[in-house]
Amino acid sequence: DDNRLLTMPNGERIQFGPNVNFIFETHSLKFASPATVSRMGMVFLDQESSDLKCIVNSWVRRQPEEAQLKLSGWIDDCFYKALDWVIQDGSGVVETTHAGVATGALSHLVGVTCKAEFACAAVRGFGSNLPLERRTELARCIYEWVNEAPADHRQPL
Repeated sequence: DDNRLLTMPNGERIQFGPNVNFIFETHSLKFASPATVSRMGMVFLDQESSDLKCIVNSWVRRQPEEAQLKLSGWIDDCFYKALDWVIQDGSGVVETTHAGVATGALSHLVGVTCKAEFACAAVRGFGSNLPLERRTELARCIYEWVNEAPADHRQPL
């Protein structure tokens, strides 16, 4: 708001400078104060009409030009399989949208330079919202899909 003060659920207050802006994604405003609600803007994105391939392609185009071709190949080989796996698994700790799963995973892929780094980053990105046992299973799948081996086969994380 105008005073650039963020109050956390525990009551802690954090003051921010004029160069800081926030965007929050939420499924509910159930616990928001009237002051917060009065300053909200709403963007409704229907999961069925959100084209995840457009989101991914847009992200790839924002990466360094020399990395785009490799990233596109690795994404075609593995990313969409992992995305489908996580969505079908449905065991996320925190409820999120399909676009949220995709963008969260993409955020971990920034700067990867080889397939092994891609696999490790994909495990972190897609697995970050999964319980440990499901994250381990996903890691095994991702390493298999990209034909890479984790450092320790017994503990792929």
